[in-house]
Amino acid sequence: MLTGMIRVRHTLRLEPVSRRWFEQAVLLLEEILQETRTSGSDILLADGRVLPDIKLVDGKHLQAGAVYEATDAGQGRFVVREWSRTSGIRITLSSEQDGVHVAGDIALHSVVRPKVLEARGTTSGRGDGAWLAQGEGRACLRLDRWWRSVAGQPVSKAARFARRWAATGIIGIIRDQLRRRIRLAAGKTPQTASVIVDSQSIKASETASQEIRGWDGGKMINGRKRHLICDHHSLVLLVMVTPADAQGSLVARELLFRLAWMHPEIAIVWADSAYAKNGLIPWAKKYLDITVKAVRRPPNTKGFIVLPRGWAVERSW
Repeated sequence: MLTGMIRVRHTLRLEPVSRRWFEQAVLLLEEILQETRTSGSDILLADGRVLPDIKLVDGKHLQAGAVYEATDAGQGRFVVREWSRTSGIRITLSSEQDGVHVAGDIALHSVVRPKVLEARGTTSGRGDGAWLAQGEGRACLRLDRWWRSVAGQPVSKAARFARRWAATGIIGIIRDQLRRRIRLAAGKTPQTASVIVDSQSIKASETASQEIRGWDGGKMINGRKRHLICDHHSLVLLVMVTPADAQGSLVARELLFRLAWMHPEIAIVWADSAYAKNGLIPWAKKYLDITVKAVRRPPNTKGFIVLPRGWAVERSW
């Protein structure tokens, strides 16, 4: 009989996650569970449906000492050790299937503002069919350190004000007023009736997750794409950022919809030939009453050339 021990170490890479989204998701899940109730051993959802594959066998629902058992394949048991929004949630679990016994403990410190998520467990084989003799694992995710590392350096007071102004629209108001003054000083009308739209793909930093980046096969760039609308003096009206694999003609539908909502005086939008795809031109005319005019490259030309009216966007990058 051969015996031995194997030790395995594995590292997981965690992609950046919005802190606000994570906290709201945890609160929502906790609220959904809080709305459940029991009828005998059955657990009922808020709409009266029975939660399948789990029964309450001892204690009071969602209180310390409550014991739940899984009724699907395998033998599983869950015990609530602590359940509180302020101090946190801690649950122990155990199950046995195919000769393998698994025991673990999961703890989330504070539900309102999660700070630490801990998990640890052990496995042990029983019987001839057990594929694992013994195993043990632990994990501790300190969420405050995680979000600090994602954010990089501490946010300055000026940056906090800038984010607050951007969220409330103050920066947009300042931008529009500055554009009006510059146009009036140049002897133009305060509002323009025609604009130029274009996009540019740029490389994303290493901290950018796969969900927000894409591959631009034409430019051979893995990163983000910024879509910009400006007037003929290169003064910006609207900016939108997407993964680099997004097609400009498809993104332009949302971009032009925002433009028509914020600047109803716009009647003409100049763009390169890439924006003539996917039926953008008739769609913009039918639903937004905006005429999209595509500027095509001169025939038999190669490489980068400045298209008529396109130079205004190039100055804005």
